[in-house]
Amino acid sequence: MLARPALPLIAVVLLSGCPKNLKLPDLSAYTPKVRFDRVDLGKADWNGVDAEFVLSVDNPNPVGVKLAKWSWDLDVAGTDFLAGANDSGAELQARGASELAIPTRLAFKDLIATAQAAKGQAEVPFAVSGDLGFNTPLGVVTVPWKDAGTLPVLRKPRIRVQGLRVEKLDLLGGKVNLALDLGVTNEGGGTLDLDDVAWTLDLGGKRVADGTAPNLATVAAGQEQTVSLPIGLKVVELGSSVVNALKNKSDLPVAFGADASVGTPLGALPLNISESTTVKVK
Repeated sequence: MLARPALPLIAVVLLSGCPKNLKLPDLSAYTPKVRFDRVDLGKADWNGVDAEFVLSVDNPNPVGVKLAKWSWDLDVAGTDFLAGANDSGAELQARGASELAIPTRLAFKDLIATAQAAKGQAEVPFAVSGDLGFNTPLGVVTVPWKDAGTLPVLRKPRIRVQGLRVEKLDLLGGKVNLALDLGVTNEGGGTLDLDDVAWTLDLGGKRVADGTAPNLATVAAGQEQTVSLPIGLKVVELGSSVVNALKNKSDLPVAFGADASVGTPLGALPLNISESTTVKVK
């Protein structure tokens, strides 16, 4: 009846100092327990995302425990991806759980390449493992940990100029209505919403129009679609070379630029679009 309550005291002695010849019972019940808790995703852009792999370390002892070192290894789709170690140590609180965070930056192109992720795939599988070394008077006691899950990947949408169509050309009235055809490709794993688009259009090297589109396109995962942007212009502002190209349905240099907001699983991200080409007017 008296031996059992004495174990926490023995654990305290082990963690703070003990006689060399003291024979200790099994103290596994008082060894800190480690588990992988979660991945916290931080700031993201089209290149990658900040991530913290968070461990929960439960110390059942009535004294704090000094963590001597810890290491970790991240596999993506069964392939080594990142690894690291920390020898700076940390203090674990008594009788409770402490969190340890492994900060890293995940590059989407590397995740996609490592996992050989196909177009339209939103996540890649990962496995993470490591060891935590705890200081004791008997040396460093190592406790392993491991877990698995999935990581999100983003792919920047592609927007290109496909063509320019003359819907109406009224030379006497001095007006022309055009339709600019844009190809929008979504190689990501979720529906793409191209919102709050502030755009500009150059024809023949001259700025001829600008405007806004609250929702330019909504494209499903892994799909491509053509979006037509209606544009009304005044003939007098175009110049003779542009008017002749529109009238004769000939080749015309076209430059389309835009700043947009794209909704993603990691939040809304800004997107800058700059596309220049020469098209045959239709």
